[in-house]
Amino acid sequence: MNWLPGDRLRLPSPWGWLQLGVGVLPLSAALGGLAVLVAVVLVWKEHYRNLVRQPLHWGLGGLALALVVSTVFSVTPERSWLGLFNFLPYFPVFAALGVLLDRPQRWRRLAWILVVGSLPVVGFGIAQLLGGGGNPPGRMCSFFAYANVFACYVLVTFTLTLSLGVESLQSASPGRERWLLLASLLGNIAALVWADSRNAWGNAFLVALAFVVYGGWRWLRLVIGAGGATVLGAAFAPRPWRDWLRLLVPAFFWARLTDKLYPHRPIVQLRTTQWGFAWSMAQERPWTGWGLRSFTPLYEAKMHIWLGHPHDLWLMLAAETGIVTAVAFYLWVGWILVAAGRALLQGDRADQGLALGYWLAFLALSSFYLLDIPLFDLRVNLLGWMVLAVVANFPRLIAPNNLREVQ
Repeated sequence: MNWLPGDRLRLPSPWGWLQLGVGVLPLSAALGGLAVLVAVVLVWKEHYRNLVRQPLHWGLGGLALALVVSTVFSVTPERSWLGLFNFLPYFPVFAALGVLLDRPQRWRRLAWILVVGSLPVVGFGIAQLLGGGGNPPGRMCSFFAYANVFACYVLVTFTLTLSLGVESLQSASPGRERWLLLASLLGNIAALVWADSRNAWGNAFLVALAFVVYGGWRWLRLVIGAGGATVLGAAFAPRPWRDWLRLLVPAFFWARLTDKLYPHRPIVQLRTTQWGFAWSMAQERPWTGWGLRSFTPLYEAKMHIWLGHPHDLWLMLAAETGIVTAVAFYLWVGWILVAAGRALLQGDRADQGLALGYWLAFLALSSFYLLDIPLFDLRVNLLGWMVLAVVANFPRLIAPNNLREVQ
């Protein structure tokens, strides 16, 4: 990976292990996760005293305690203790990543690894579709278990590709870099289309529009806005406008948005039904919840259908860990995002485009989690904490008059 922009890959430093892990992660959760774990352990070994003194990490400690208490009172204790592994291990990972991702040079390097690493993932996904595969059938999932999980991963790499692309347009980047970014952009767009996730489509559109506004390209803003309005009009406008617009927009898009492709779903499979059930769970146990991973057996007992989660992270946490814990968790994340947003607005433009990419990537992830919960995939879960670790460093690194550390 030494030919990528940024500092070079050197093992066995923690930063070198992290780069290796991120590069391998989309292809192998086990190998990539192991390399990241080595990096995390090395960081904690060297920086333990500093890490445990940071107030931001105290908040995670409090959340960890709340999750354990919820598990003690769980109605499905075996499932809940296992469910802790979707959360607790990532808390020390987040703290360690904050140390490693402590400068814009490393943010840029990480973005390049993710962007270039998405090319073989998308390539495998295309081969998968050509071979008649995918899960569900006909929807691209590549190395991931399900199309929506894959779409969430691509949403991040798509956003970072745009971020690096904006930087490239604003500077004299080498031609090789621009060709890589173009290939990644086209591949990620194709993957978003063929993953067939309405959630990812909407978030990708808003991310693209945000970058167009940031870049000041008014003509492109009009093109993207008109394109989005045309697709939405084909799906939801009244007649005869809808019929006319459907002559321009392929049914693949407007039929998916209106759910015409799946017109006879049982009521128990609708998200609104799942959300209502999860909220009723939260109201019955607002303090401790029912325990992590309890939604599935309780919903199955009531509705006689198996569902892995209620398709909304906040409602899942409210139902399974209690409303208080869910609110505390979102306030903790929200504080990071607001502080980072203020730093973005006040900082200079030297690294602003790159920082904006990470900030938008996490916003897109957060929005995605309002309609789906892909955190049960280690790769997507880890990627979210990684992006948040970058964002949490904004106030210290891109604020006005900041003296950046040069590696």
